[in-house]
Amino acid sequence: MGSVILAKLFRDLSELHNLKSATRIYLSGSSAGATGVLMNIDRISQRLINLAPKAKVRGIIDSGWYLDNMPFKRESDCRDNPLHCSPSKAISIGFKYWKGVVPYNCAKQFGSEEAWKCYFGHRVYPTLKTPIFIIQNLFDEAQLMANRVYPPANDRQRRFMLDIGQDFIRTLSNVSAVFAPSCVSHQVLQKPDWFKLTVRRTSLLQALKCWTEGDAEQNRYGTRMKKNFRSTLGKRDFFLTGEKLMKDDPRAIRASAPSNKRKILRIFDLKRCRRLKRKNRRKPKSKRKRIICTSQRERGRRALSSSSHEVHNMAVHGSKCGHYLIDVCNVPQCNPSCPDIFNHVTGNAVQFNLSEEY
Repeated sequence: MGSVILAKLFRDLSELHNLKSATRIYLSGSSAGATGVLMNIDRISQRLINLAPKAKVRGIIDSGWYLDNMPFKRESDCRDNPLHCSPSKAISIGFKYWKGVVPYNCAKQFGSEEAWKCYFGHRVYPTLKTPIFIIQNLFDEAQLMANRVYPPANDRQRRFMLDIGQDFIRTLSNVSAVFAPSCVSHQVLQKPDWFKLTVRRTSLLQALKCWTEGDAEQNRYGTRMKKNFRSTLGKRDFFLTGEKLMKDDPRAIRASAPSNKRKILRIFDLKRCRRLKRKNRRKPKSKRKRIICTSQRERGRRALSSSSHEVHNMAVHGSKCGHYLIDVCNVPQCNPSCPDIFNHVTGNAVQFNLSEEY
């Protein structure tokens, strides 16, 4: 039904406002509306070739990059309680009732039996042709609640939260335009002070301006994500919570200051690294080291992704601005510009202890 409404909307706009003279058209949405943008942006762009031949069409999705991962607790029968379904299970069931319409290229890739996977951003994004800007909190409240770890009640749930943040980072690694702060929140553009949010000294307003003024934007720089992304949730030792801090970003350094006091060990033998981390957790906190486990393949992929964005910024923007912005501090609320969060029941502010080792 949503796709039918959008088609009629643009027909009306064309008749009432003469879209033939339009030069830029943006389709944006938040939460479920953001998923609607992903589902319809290519179809609308194709339709506007005749309705608005001069217009460049782009999409902005806010908090619609959901993960199709398994929840913290094993799911029970969805018929007993829909809230106990995993995100992927809920979508796969709902898709049949909604008679959903997904992008043709994505449906062709996954087939009719698994076309429901196209509702997840990292699945559908590689198949889209229309440029997309992604706004996504690394600790999205809706995702955390769907995975049943929010608010976290113990250390296991806190570690699971950190894993979700890392999964967001991994699925966003090959996109071309993203603004991803380490905030615990859902929806950004709906909040009155959204323009105050910053990542690595760049505000969301500046990042959007950089992207909208670039005439050569595309969704990929010669790379594609794998069709079958495998979530690392439940394998929390694969990669620790933080990436290398940028030396020129005092906010990131201040936010993660407790971790900076410990010696950092980067180990590329995953089995050995996991063994050392288990031993490390048995030591008193004062004697623990910060151990980061990563593979050579992961290291190379990150370098490739980083260089492609740098090349684009130099060629298109002259290095004056950038629109690939993911927080360098990867624990909840470590970004000082994050909005305060409150317990919806008590109304009290919720604090996260950044110095605690999960």
